Amino acid sequence: MIKRFIVRILTCTLGIALAAKYVPGVDFYGSLSSLLFAGLVLGTLITFVDPVLKILTFPLRLLTLNLFSLVIDMAIIWATAVLIPDFNIVGLAALFWTAIVVYALNSILWTIFSPLLK
Repeated sequence: MIKRFIVRILTCTLGIALAAKYVPGVDFYGSLSSLLFAGLVLGTLITFVDPVLKILTFPLRLLTLNLFSLVIDMAIIWATAVLIPDFNIVGLAALFWTAIVVYALNSILWTIFSPLLK
């Protein structure tokens, strides 16, 4: 259980770093320790808040063929950017692409590492 949480934190940290490097409008000004803290905050929100929001918004996700999950992911990343002063996202397009980068990276790395975590 704790191994999965650590992998989630590391993938979120890597996702924030990649988004800050490649997505225009996303900036991260802090050090490596503050980047790890941002990954910790994002990983914690994804682990504990995301499932609750997805359960509460099930009818809306059903009507939109699960596209509303992207809005939930964007809200969680925006909340992380609000909580971490070194993490700055300017614009809705930057938030959208950051959510895509973090979601894709989490999916790819989770597929790779999940057999090792059992």
